[in-house]
Amino acid sequence: MEAGLAKWKPHYDLKKSKSLIDSDKYIIVKSAKTTAFKLNFNEQRIKDVLLNIKPSDFSKSEEDWQIKGHWQDAYKTCYDNHRLYVKWKITENKGEHLLILSFKEDQGGEI
Repeated sequence: MEAGLAKWKPHYDLKKSKSLIDSDKYIIVKSAKTTAFKLNFNEQRIKDVLLNIKPSDFSKSEEDWQIKGHWQDAYKTCYDNHRLYVKWKITENKGEHLLILSFKEDQGGEI
């Protein structure tokens, strides 16, 4: 499998992403929900993390390896003594939604 492209600025506007979250127009994929629950993050705490992400938390944007031309933005943020890695993309699913692809502990360093 060929590695996808990466870029160092967000593909999606953070304000727009947060607006979708705030309007409950987001979907958390099963694997992301499972890893979040293992860290004791319930649905409300997940939403709190997402709404508190800052532009400075941005890590990278990478091309979706399954769908060429689609992008996924990754953020590394701290919340309640957890260093977290969160990745999402905006998708059309009966209207625009934010699809949360990853929500897990970041192994990249200390808080």
